[in-house]
Amino acid sequence: MRESETGFIFVVGNMFGSKTSEMIHLLNLEKDMERKVQAFKISWDDRYRIGNLVTHHGTEFPAMQVTGTRELTNLLESDTKVLGIEEVQFFDDRIIDFILKNKERYLIIATALQMDFRGNPFPLRSVRSKEHDSEKHVGHLMPYAKIVPRYPQCTFKEEGGICRAEAIYTQRFRPDGSLAPYSDPTVVVGGKDRYAPMCSRHFVKPK
Repeated sequence: MRESETGFIFVVGNMFGSKTSEMIHLLNLEKDMERKVQAFKISWDDRYRIGNLVTHHGTEFPAMQVTGTRELTNLLESDTKVLGIEEVQFFDDRIIDFILKNKERYLIIATALQMDFRGNPFPLRSVRSKEHDSEKHVGHLMPYAKIVPRYPQCTFKEEGGICRAEAIYTQRFRPDGSLAPYSDPTVVVGGKDRYAPMCSRHFVKPK
């Protein structure tokens, strides 16, 4: 997967595309090579067990919950060689400078949603709060990374069954099942009760 002991591997794609599974696989390979690994996730992403990276299928990897880039930096240990960062889009935009400045010092393996529910590049969080979008988005990191794409199948139900085409978009729904409007907050933590992967033919861009 990698050509050297440092660098930046970016696992990007859609919800339910096994991004976290791929990152855990890569982190375990590094541990098998007896390299010190630290993994981090944002503290308010509480969909699964606190303190671990957890896939939709229940696979886990130890991780530290952090409030943002600054806390991640403060928790780095001197002998660490490999960093795992889950859901980069949930971090404040200082994570971009952190990754670009440190990708020659560590092997950084990160995951991110490529687009938000509007079909736009997923913006990072502002340093003000997670409720505010930054002007910077995950696309600002992609030119500097080895990209590992992970996309699920479209779950749109049509005559004859389920579509199953490559799903590059994420459709968000309200609790009543209606489509979320464009004015909804960018970040709404949820699972299959609120989101569905869709292909370009079946994705409905919010108005």
